Amino acid sequence: MDLWSSGTEVVDFLQYLCSNDVDIPVGHIVHTGMQNQYGGYENDCSVARLAENRYMLMSPSIQQMRSYTWLKRHLPKEVVLEDVTSLYTALCVMGPFSRALMSRLTQTSLDSRSFPFFTARYMDIACAPNILTMNMTHTGELGYVFYIPNEFALHVFDA
Repeated sequence: MDLWSSGTEVVDFLQYLCSNDVDIPVGHIVHTGMQNQYGGYENDCSVARLAENRYMLMSPSIQQMRSYTWLKRHLPKEVVLEDVTSLYTALCVMGPFSRALMSRLTQTSLDSRSFPFFTARYMDIACAPNILTMNMTHTGELGYVFYIPNEFALHVFDA
């Protein structure tokens, strides 16, 4: 899901809803929960800051509509929420050789200094432009998650 605003309203909104501090540098990712007013867990998600006033929120597939509905219920009028799930194919490359494989598909430096864990950036992958790439996994292993516009998904997968 994409969330944005013209000012800092989206930051304030997510700071209010999220357990973790989401006022992070652009290009960084934080794993967080969202609680209701009683402290009960409503959502388990990762939040990537794509611009000063734009975030992408990723939830497990089974929670997608629940997350969207809960966010929409609390959404201030100054914040835009868009479910972009159907616009992208998510592809995960995980494991100890994922960096070696990726280095054959992009000219972007992938070493841990240039692309640290829990960060996101746009890069060209196998000649497909501007693929949102996240250096994050929930496996404890090195890995990347691509959010590929659907028109490039088969091309990137086949590469």
